[in-house]
Amino acid sequence: VRAAAVLAFPTETGELGELRLVAYVAAVGERVPEGSNLRSHLERRLPAYMVPSAFKVRAELPCTSSGKIDRSALAGLGDPFAEREGGAMPETPLDKVLAGMIAEVLGLQGGVGLHDNFFELGGHSMRAVELVARLRDAFGIDVPLFHVFDAPTVKELAAVLMGAPEWGPIVEELAPALLQLIEPPAEPMGASGQEEKR
Repeated sequence: VRAAAVLAFPTETGELGELRLVAYVAAVGERVPEGSNLRSHLERRLPAYMVPSAFKVRAELPCTSSGKIDRSALAGLGDPFAEREGGAMPETPLDKVLAGMIAEVLGLQGGVGLHDNFFELGGHSMRAVELVARLRDAFGIDVPLFHVFDAPTVKELAAVLMGAPEWGPIVEELAPALLQLIEPPAEPMGASGQEEKR
């Protein structure tokens, strides 16, 4: 890392006092550090609340005429949490339920992708505790907190739940019903009208 700056951004829900830290990093040469490696490095040295939620690696950081990092220019680059991995979206009932839980816990308006990282979307240890509590309320299972840290994407967390003999059958049975509470099935167009004519 050649240069770095950290900015605080409000959450999408705008809750009072809710901020997410974003680290902007300029790499040395072509060796681009992974956000997960930077996070692991900082977690060993800083308290959890000081570890940034997201890491944005750039070729150069904007500077003022005096050579200092221009924080206002960084803030003007747009919503750093809008830059998600994209790609595959949740398809199975369990994946969709987990994605919905993560979006609610993090106060995200957009959808959460199958490979989006909980911590890179703005999650932290207290939000992970909240996610575990929601899993307990929804499925009646006690998932140890470390699983959220070890499996921070929808796909990975779903694999952990389905792979555990004590949780797999429960989540497989309850996920479709929970999904219907979140996304009620749309009534086919004209179905009610056809029934009345008969």
